[in-house]
Amino acid sequence: MISMTAGALEAAVDDARKAGDARLVANLTSLALTIRGCSSDIAADNIRAVELLLQQAIELVSSCSRRSRGSGAIH
Repeated sequence: MISMTAGALEAAVDDARKAGDARLVANLTSLALTIRGCSSDIAADNIRAVELLLQQAIELVSSCSRRSRGSGAIH
């Protein structure tokens, strides 16, 4: 799940870059790197944090997808 989510973020980076949205590129890249960094050190005390990161990532990718289809802005 972690690798798949990070991969989806990285794919969204390409779309954001093509759209010329530098801030979104930076946000997506940072989140993907953070998630990949967490994947090597998931301990019982940080599972909730990783879960929240994954939820945020999925929401961001979903927002990017809707935006690229022209159905709304990211808020």
